[in-house]
Amino acid sequence: MNLGIAAANGNYLLFFGQDDKLFCNKTIEKIKKSININPNKSVWYGNVCIDNSKIFYSEKKDLWLRNRIHHQGMIYSYDCFKKYGLFDDRLHISGDYEHTLRCLQKKAAFKKLNFTVASTSSGGRSSIPSHRSLVEVVKIRNSYYPNAMGQYRDWETDRKSVV
Repeated sequence: MNLGIAAANGNYLLFFGQDDKLFCNKTIEKIKKSININPNKSVWYGNVCIDNSKIFYSEKKDLWLRNRIHHQGMIYSYDCFKKYGLFDDRLHISGDYEHTLRCLQKKAAFKKLNFTVASTSSGGRSSIPSHRSLVEVVKIRNSYYPNAMGQYRDWETDRKSVV
C-alpha cells in the first residue's frame, strides 16, 4: 500500500486487492460528491459488500475490540499520509487496522458515507484466522488501548473473526 501512496499523483486514494471492486458504476460519483460536501476530512469510509450478498456496515464504534472499518471502504486524502504517516510495513495482515487506530488517536477527521463503496470476497488473507494475524491484532490493540484488553475475554470468538 505504501508503494501505491508513493506512486500516487492524485489527492485521494482507495486501496483494492485483486478481488476488490467498486460496488456500482455510480460509486465514484457518490464519493466525489461526499468529498465536495466535506472537503476538510482526512478519511471517508463506507460499507463493503462481501461475497456479493452480505453488507458489512462500517462504523468507528468499539474499534479497540474489532476492526469495523474495512480498507476497501476507505477513501484517504493524500494529506492523511503526510499528517499521520504511512502504513506500518512490519504488519503484514493488519496494517490498515493499525493505521486507522493511529489516525483516530491523532484526531484525524473521519466522515461516514451512507452507502456501499466496494465489493470484496471472503477468504482473503486477513479473514483466515492464524496465529500471525491474532498476534498482530493483539499487539496493535495493546499499543493503542493497553488497559482495555484486560476487560476482553472472548479470545476464541476473536480468533475466529480476526479482520
